[in-house]
Amino acid sequence: MGKRVDPQQIAKARAEVERWKSLRDKARREMEDAEVRVQAGEQLLAMLLGQEEGNEPALGKMKRGDVKGHVLRLVTENASRGLVSSELVELAKAQGIELDRGTVSSLLSKLKSDGVLDYLDGKYRPAKPASPKSPPATGAGMHLPGGALHAPTRAM
Repeated sequence: MGKRVDPQQIAKARAEVERWKSLRDKARREMEDAEVRVQAGEQLLAMLLGQEEGNEPALGKMKRGDVKGHVLRLVTENASRGLVSSELVELAKAQGIELDRGTVSSLLSKLKSDGVLDYLDGKYRPAKPASPKSPPATGAGMHLPGGALHAPTRAM
């Protein structure tokens, strides 16, 4: 006759399998959310810089609207670690872009209040777009047909 398996062991094994499935599913959702954030950041930067995909902005002499584009590009490129204004100014300087720290600080605050950036753990990061499965949170960007990100407008 075969060896009898303890029903409690079977229940524990099933619970462990379900726990691992749940962890796997959570990791998949996090990867999907990260991909959405990257795509939204790229679309937002392209819209703000008024350029088509694949074209890099010219560095050097800066126009008035370029500061915002450079700030958003650098924050998006460093989304995983986040940035403070002084780090952002230093990263720009290393790329040959001169930014005024006061201007950058003001712009970061405005972008945060507009819902474009989040301020977490003392650092600025791109705001996480609302999940397509749930309605957008107050102040969050919303997705338009074709996957474009529409930044919220401020109430007057």
